[in-house]
Amino acid sequence: MKRKKTFVTIVSIVVITCICFGVYYLKNNKQKKAIASSTQGETTDMDKKEKKVVSKEKEDNKTLIDGYDITPLTKEEFYKAIEIGKKYKDIKGGVSKKRFSFNSNDDIQKTKAFVFSFDTPFTVVAEVSEKISRKYLEPNSNNVIEHLKKHYDGLNNFIAYSDVGGDEDDFIEDVHIVLKVYTKDNTEKIIQPKNVHKDKYYDIKVTKFFPESPKYQATILGAFTADEIMNLNPKELEVIIIYPNGHEAKKKFNYEKLNDL
Repeated sequence: MKRKKTFVTIVSIVVITCICFGVYYLKNNKQKKAIASSTQGETTDMDKKEKKVVSKEKEDNKTLIDGYDITPLTKEEFYKAIEIGKKYKDIKGGVSKKRFSFNSNDDIQKTKAFVFSFDTPFTVVAEVSEKISRKYLEPNSNNVIEHLKKHYDGLNNFIAYSDVGGDEDDFIEDVHIVLKVYTKDNTEKIIQPKNVHKDKYYDIKVTKFFPESPKYQATILGAFTADEIMNLNPKELEVIIIYPNGHEAKKKFNYEKLNDL
């Protein structure tokens, strides 16, 4: 009888031990799976972050040459502009002549505008290349970028330029410049310049019309953010010179032909 009780007791202990071990195993296995799942999630998140960093670096590399940001140009466009600039080394007037639009004497007296010009990042690089070529040097990314760093506030600018007239020797102080964008969606938007440069008092010239109007001539230049304009899907760009009395001198440029050199 005692042996039977002892046997039952041993069997009971074994069963209880098995049950406890089974519970521990299941619990431990669940924890391992949870940890593995969590670790996998963290790894996935880290992978995503790393991929974003790599993607950003690749994106930056598309617009960086030796650390210089050529936005909004691509590298292909940048090097193409350098090659085009070389061709203007021996052409009178160079790249500038292709960009300027001159008014007749009658139009000058009517509009008060002598000349309009419009620079894009592409034409700027081409003109810098031309200037370097005229020194009997071979333009390349290094010397072009060096020149851009010294003389330009980056490449992400469209620059509108005009020589305008007035009848007071300080008239240019109150003249303003804006850009009107005509989009391919048939909408219009006025863009204000981020920077404006005007001739100083001692730079203002007497015109060939003096003492008739316009008596004096001065330069005004407006720099506009290229990205902002390009994102509007432009068809035409109109430079508008605004006088304090409400008079406006205007010139339209076909956006698709701005880089035709």
